[in-house]
Amino acid sequence: MRKPLTREVNSPMRCFFAGQISHVGSSVLWILLGRRGRVTSAWLDEKMAPEVRAQFLRFLLVGAFNTAFGYAVFALLLWVGLPNAGALALSTVAGVLFNFQTTGRLVFANQGWRQLPRFLIGYGAVFVINLGLLDALVAIGLSAYVAQLFILPVAVVISFIISKIFVFRSQS
Repeated sequence: MRKPLTREVNSPMRCFFAGQISHVGSSVLWILLGRRGRVTSAWLDEKMAPEVRAQFLRFLLVGAFNTAFGYAVFALLLWVGLPNAGALALSTVAGVLFNFQTTGRLVFANQGWRQLPRFLIGYGAVFVINLGLLDALVAIGLSAYVAQLFILPVAVVISFIISKIFVFRSQS
């Protein structure tokens, strides 16, 4: 059975939690985008070294394919009837090894498997953040399909930061 595109909020606590997530999300975006709320070429030149900017662009390109794959698996699992958390967990697991190889090799020039445990820890952190945001957005009435589309850009930025600083730090 397909789920409706909107849902009623089922508790005041979930509504409060969703409001807090929204406030935190807008604060993070304000910090990332600067005071004027937009990213410009000059802002990127000032904030990112050219090699980091190029690496981030490679991360985005490789990540676009990885993200499309992960979202397709997520949507398929929701469609067959799995709950949100189960669909998110299985779609995350399905893409992890492929993502480790593509991101490691094409973005961070990693040829080995030594960083896999850190990669898994990083994915776990992104999963927990993603699930919290997903629950919050579903609580305010969005379908899980639409909510996950809104979450994806935030998850991408968090994932790059974790990959750059924690997972592939010796190669980047």
